[in-house]
Amino acid sequence: MIDVQFPTDNEWDIPMLDLQMQATHLHLPVRIYGLRGQRKARGGTWLFYTTDFYFERVWRDPSIVTQIEPSAIAEPNFSVYGQTARAAALYATFRKRWLGRYWQSIGLPLFVDLNVNEDHADLNMIGVPHGWRSFVTRGYADRLDKLKLDYQIAQRWAGGTPLFAVYAGGKAVKALCQSEGWIYVEDLNKHASNPDL
Repeated sequence: MIDVQFPTDNEWDIPMLDLQMQATHLHLPVRIYGLRGQRKARGGTWLFYTTDFYFERVWRDPSIVTQIEPSAIAEPNFSVYGQTARAAALYATFRKRWLGRYWQSIGLPLFVDLNVNEDHADLNMIGVPHGWRSFVTRGYADRLDKLKLDYQIAQRWAGGTPLFAVYAGGKAVKALCQSEGWIYVEDLNKHASNPDL
């Protein structure tokens, strides 16, 4: 991690994101950081919906993402489950928010990641200013209600209609996205799951 402190609005010093540097589009192609065959890939929107091991290295060296020259990037999705201790969920929020704010500071438009267990959704929004409208989450066919909750959070934070993208989840998730007017992105993990970045 680079030793930098960013402005904060909370008691835990979780960085406050810069409203001026939020993503305005889901630039194509969408890519998953850490998948085989993407070492030479450039541009597009980069997501982190894969095993944490494949992208832990960005915490040690966040500048490494400049090598992939993203047009936009999402916050890393450090795994946070229902059984995750609140302190660990808070640390995951700190890491994703710090990385996001750092990437904004070097010119990368950002999506906020909403894919955390609903028991920790309140912690996940610390440092996200109201008026933020660029969100991404992971879809699961057996958790369609969770996607609707994620959208409600995005809508409430945006104060209107957000830019809301859903990664993976199959036919049921795709159908929900189409019916709601959300962006759906096919699962890229099913074709390549080994780290190569």
